[in-house]
Amino acid sequence: MKDATNEAGTASQDGNHAGRLAVEQVYGYMVRNHKELGIITTFLGWVFLRRENGGRLFMTRMFACANLPRLRRIGYSLPTFTISMALYFFSSIAEATPDLYETVGNPPQLAHFPMAGVTTAAAPWIQPPLPREFHHESLPEGYQYPLPYPDVQNWGAFLMEPWGKADQLGPKTWVASLHAGGARKRVVVKLWDSWRMDPANRDKEVEIYKRLESLWGVDVPSLFAFGAFCFSHALVVDYIDVLLLAYVADVGSSLVG
Repeated sequence: MKDATNEAGTASQDGNHAGRLAVEQVYGYMVRNHKELGIITTFLGWVFLRRENGGRLFMTRMFACANLPRLRRIGYSLPTFTISMALYFFSSIAEATPDLYETVGNPPQLAHFPMAGVTTAAAPWIQPPLPREFHHESLPEGYQYPLPYPDVQNWGAFLMEPWGKADQLGPKTWVASLHAGGARKRVVVKLWDSWRMDPANRDKEVEIYKRLESLWGVDVPSLFAFGAFCFSHALVVDYIDVLLLAYVADVGSSLVG
């Protein structure tokens, strides 16, 4: 692992920081499970790894998930291939690659790695990630709405946990929350994959919300923001609790009876 602390997209080998700990953890998995190839992925990019016997590890640079110029500015490489193509190719190589055992000594003997065991020691402290910015896109005048929570301009005030079943509203819609000025506001976030879609569908919904502005907060959700979030086209609207139709029907029938 090359140490180039002054170059964008690289990290020092010293200290407990997220990049170093992630590489060490994945490398440990690869060695213990006798795998030659591995992958590290983040929300923004992918790194492909290959190890050799004798403690040698080779890594690619970080490839961006989407062809977004701002990712290049923070050190990501913009690939000429899609990540789907890379994963398909890498999976094919991994399937055909035999297990690789780590050996020590001369003559070589199989290295033994004991289990880490149970410990009460705290995990290494790492610096929190830099907040992600919400980037408004250049759209015709009248599309941009002022945000009621100014801190949403800083995605550090935006909490989204898409893995939670309770927060999943559909294939591309999730419940999230905005945190600003000590207040917490539930919102609905809709994302379109910018690899496969242009922002036209999102912009069409923005136009619909614009025409229904007089009904915001009454019959339709209020529009908070829209723009580019990481590699997705994003739309953020107010969260409204909706009663299930079956429950409404039951209540109605009981009142009639």
